[in-house]
Amino acid sequence: MVKPFFRGKQVLVAGGTGTIGIPAVSRLLSYGACVHVVSMDEETYACRVLPSETVFERLDLTDLDNCLAVTKGKDYVFNLLGIKGSVGIGQKKVASYLVPMLWFQTNLMEAAFRN
Repeated sequence: MVKPFFRGKQVLVAGGTGTIGIPAVSRLLSYGACVHVVSMDEETYACRVLPSETVFERLDLTDLDNCLAVTKGKDYVFNLLGIKGSVGIGQKKVASYLVPMLWFQTNLMEAAFRN
């Protein structure tokens, strides 16, 4: 039932170059979705870890305008964003971790809602 659901759909996977994002992208592609990935990783890294049919864009999603642009025309948005770092980053650098997380989580949700 899932395969026909995503066939031909425009799907954004924000954070698609991460631990959870990479297999999610592969699965969505196997279902026939047109998958767009946005992350802050370098394009060279994204090309190594993502299937070639993936559309990749390096973009800062703490900016609402970027979120609005990338969610435009998408049927579904998967928010798999996270900040890379050690296990203790949320305790040692609370503001450096929490503030950007709040911005891109809120901005992506607002942009998906508007579009």
